[in-house]
Amino acid sequence: MRWTNVKLIMLRELRDQFRDRRTIFMIFVLPLLLYPLLGMAFFQVSQFMRANPSKIWVLGSLDLPDEPALFENNRFAGKWFDNPARGELLQLDFATEQQLSSSATLKDVRKFAEQLLKQGEYAAVIYVPQGFVDELDRWRKESLESRANQALSDL
Repeated sequence: MRWTNVKLIMLRELRDQFRDRRTIFMIFVLPLLLYPLLGMAFFQVSQFMRANPSKIWVLGSLDLPDEPALFENNRFAGKWFDNPARGELLQLDFATEQQLSSSATLKDVRKFAEQLLKQGEYAAVIYVPQGFVDELDRWRKESLESRANQALSDL
């Protein structure tokens, strides 16, 4: 076997390959389209898999009951999560007295909260209205009384 014969066979095979449009597409065009798309998809997936903390603005936390405790050390209490480390992904910012001045109406506070949400500063807002503890206690008493009355009527 001589090198001239190898060269002739190789040139004939290359000529046959370049005549086939599907082969040219697979060799040249598909990688130019596929590699950038795969790179962007990988980048999107890697960003999606990262644990980014979400900021939550808490309004009126002083009006929450002491038990059960919702917050511990400016974070949600770990007992509210199956995995307490997940609670670290929620970053809490508590409203100041200036932001919740007595002159501010509920409408003003709501408008301000909506503005912060639209700007993307916070992912969520938790609003605890004034007198929440009293209303919760009243509801608990009524609930206990209705259960007791129901139990008595069942006897």
